[in-house]
Amino acid sequence: MRWLLILSGLIAILLYSGAPGRTPAAKLPTREPVEPIPHLGRDFDASRTGKLVGHIRWEGPRPTVPGFRTPRILLGQATWLSAENPLAPQIQTAMPGMPAGVAGVLIELRGVRLARSKEWNLGPVTVHTRNTQIGIEQDGRPFASVGVVRRGESVRLASEAPGVESLRARGAAFFTLAMPSAGSVAERKLDHAGLVEWSSAVGNFWARAYVAVSDHPYWAVTDAEGKFELSEIPEGEYEWVATLPSWRVVSEERDPELMWTMRQTYAAPVSHTERVRIAAGERQTVRAAFRESDFPVTGR
Repeated sequence: MRWLLILSGLIAILLYSGAPGRTPAAKLPTREPVEPIPHLGRDFDASRTGKLVGHIRWEGPRPTVPGFRTPRILLGQATWLSAENPLAPQIQTAMPGMPAGVAGVLIELRGVRLARSKEWNLGPVTVHTRNTQIGIEQDGRPFASVGVVRRGESVRLASEAPGVESLRARGAAFFTLAMPSAGSVAERKLDHAGLVEWSSAVGNFWARAYVAVSDHPYWAVTDAEGKFELSEIPEGEYEWVATLPSWRVVSEERDPELMWTMRQTYAAPVSHTERVRIAAGERQTVRAAFRESDFPVTGR
């Protein structure tokens, strides 16, 4: 009789697990599929392209952007480390009668058909850690806060920190890479379009930089005077977007015992968008401005 009871129990379990309405076992998470990398320039015609030049300026008073001060334990003693806010706007000193330009603004042209696009012409990207900050090296800009990489290509990660460093990628990429010593170098391929936010995972909570991942090369970063240029744009109507990272801190996480800041979050970057028409053989000039009110103070 005992074996009949055991057999009945097993049959009941099987029937119960297979009954309608029962929740199946949870599936393991999978990565989003990677879309094929598109080919550029199949229908590109240089004779039917134009140019977009622009100037991004700052209007109104310059914002007061405080830095950060945090304790560090060295040889058993606490010392204080000071760091600047890396996302403070880089506003050029305006000449009398001239508007102040903003350097380091990320410019994108939206709406370009990839078959009509020119070939990729932006240089490789290196993400550096140096002096408790993170910077982007690309096309002669040695330590900027923004850069652009083609989707499916790799970024080079390099540490110049004297000790252990760790880079955290969030947004269009999700990983953390430990770099054990100065001179450590690695590469990571970025497969998904969007914006990657780089931060430190070793306590340098203020450090931040951004890399846009894109299929097309119609991007630029404003120079020291706030100027930019996009060339060989197929004739047509587009949106051009100017994006400036925000220096505002919206939240922070503290160590529960020591109450030191361990991690903080900046407000989302602010974008200015306008439409523009590009005509073959012509040069189109655009202007835009940021002001402190574009970056509202939020509760922390």
